[in-house]
Amino acid sequence: MTRTTRELARSFFTARERWVAAGKPRRSEEEIADIYSNLCKPCEHYKAITRTIGRCGLCGCAINLGKTLNKLVFATEDCPAKPPKFVAHIAVKDGQFLANPDYHGGYALRETRRQRRLRAAKERKEAAAVPPVQETRGQKRRRERRERLAAKAKQGTDKNSDRESRRERRRRERELLGRINEPIIFESNDDPLNTVDRNGSRLVSHVFRDWWRTCPAFLICGGPSVNELDTSLLNDPRICSLGINNIAGHIPGIKAMTYGDPTEKMAGHIFLNPGILKCVPTAKLKNQIRVKHPVTGKFEFAPIKVRDCPSVFGFERHGGDPKKNRIGMDPPTFFSSEAAYWGGEYGDVDKKVLYSPYLGLRLLHYFGVRSVFLLGVDHTMSDGKGYAFNQNRNDGAARQNNNHYRIANRVFKDLRPVFEDAGFIVQNCNPTSHLDVFDYCPYEKAIEACLALQGEWPLDLSGFYEKGSEIQADREKEIT
Repeated sequence: MTRTTRELARSFFTARERWVAAGKPRRSEEEIADIYSNLCKPCEHYKAITRTIGRCGLCGCAINLGKTLNKLVFATEDCPAKPPKFVAHIAVKDGQFLANPDYHGGYALRETRRQRRLRAAKERKEAAAVPPVQETRGQKRRRERRERLAAKAKQGTDKNSDRESRRERRRRERELLGRINEPIIFESNDDPLNTVDRNGSRLVSHVFRDWWRTCPAFLICGGPSVNELDTSLLNDPRICSLGINNIAGHIPGIKAMTYGDPTEKMAGHIFLNPGILKCVPTAKLKNQIRVKHPVTGKFEFAPIKVRDCPSVFGFERHGGDPKKNRIGMDPPTFFSSEAAYWGGEYGDVDKKVLYSPYLGLRLLHYFGVRSVFLLGVDHTMSDGKGYAFNQNRNDGAARQNNNHYRIANRVFKDLRPVFEDAGFIVQNCNPTSHLDVFDYCPYEKAIEACLALQGEWPLDLSGFYEKGSEIQADREKEIT
C-alpha cells in the first residue's frame, strides 16, 4: 500500500513523540543488524533502496542499518505484519510505558504447534456454543427482495436499482472529492502595494496580486529552530513559502524571498536561481550581486545587477527614517499603505528598529495568502547560536538583536488586531519561540493545511480528454 508524504510525515512524528515520551529507548546495534538481516530483508514486503537502506511496504517506514532514527532504532515500535516479526521493548498500557511481556530478544513470541491447536479447538467450541440467529419472516422477505434487486441491476432491467446505484455513485464521488466540492468564497484583495517590473516601470495591473490566492503559506526566517524540522517537506511544489534574507539559500524548496538589508549581504546565487521569485525593494534593483567562490571562499561582486536576474520584481518600501521624509511603523495602515513597512520609529520607542519579516507579511497579504505559518521566528539569540546557517553572532550583536526582538514583539501585539480584522491569520510553528503574540500550530499540522485541497500526486488523469457524451457512456457501462 502506497502512503502519501503527508501520511508518512504524520506517522513519523507520532512514532517519534511516542519514543520521546518513553525516554528515547534505542535498540542495540547488534539487535538492529539481527532484525534487519534475518527478519526485514528476507520479508516479501521489504523494498530495497541501497545495500543498507530499505523501506517497509506495509507501513512505509524507513529501515536502515545506520544510526539515523528509523523504525529499527526506536525500541517502542513493532513490526506492522500480522503476526509481527519483532516487537517493541516497551508497551503502552493505560497511558503508562511498561516492559513488553511479548519481547524476547528482539523477536515476537510465537505460538507453538500445540498452542495453535488448542486455540483453534477453543475457537471452534465457542463458535458451536453460539446458537445460529433465526431469521424472522420480515427479515427473510427483505433479504430476498435485496437479492432480486441485485440480480436485476446486474442484468440492467430494473430502473429503481439503476437510480439507486447512481445515487450511491454520486455519494461516493462526493466523499472522494471531499473539500473540493465545497464552494470557495473569494474575498476581494484590494491591497494597494506599489509594484514595479525589473526596469522600474510601475505595474498598474498588479500582476502579482493574488499570486497565491487561497493558498496557505510559510514565512521562513533564519532562526536555528528550522534545523530541527524536516524541511524536505517544503520541496513539495504544492507548498507556498517565502524566505527572509539568506534563509532562501539554506532551505531548498523556498518559492519566494525578500530582504531589507544591503544587497551585498545576500548570497548572489539566490538571485540567479530562476525557481525563486525575488521580491526586491525598488531602490535595490540597480544593486550588484555579490557571490562567494566555492573553493577559495573569496567574496566578489558579479558583473550583474539584481534587475538582470531571473524571476525578479520590485515593490515600494518605507525606510522608516524621518530624516529622509519617510514615516515609521503605523499598524492601522499596515495593509492599506502603498508602500510596505520595514519598521522604523514607533510610539515612544526611542530606537529605530528595522525588521524584514514585516516586509514578508505584507507581501504574502498582497499575494492573496490569508493563512501564514511562521518558521524560524525564534526571537532570541545567544553568543555562538545566531542563525540556522553558519553565521554566528558575538555577545554584543546577540544583545542588540534581542533588544530588536523585544521591540518587534510590542509592535506585533498592536498588529495582531489589524491582521484579524483583515482575515489574515498568523500562527507560529515554534513552541519555544519568544514571539508569543501568535497562536502555536504544530509543523505537521501546517503541512497538512497547505496540502488540504491539493489531492494525491501524481493525479489520476484518465478520462480528462474525453467528451461529456463519452463520460456518460462509460458511466452507463459501469452500471450495467
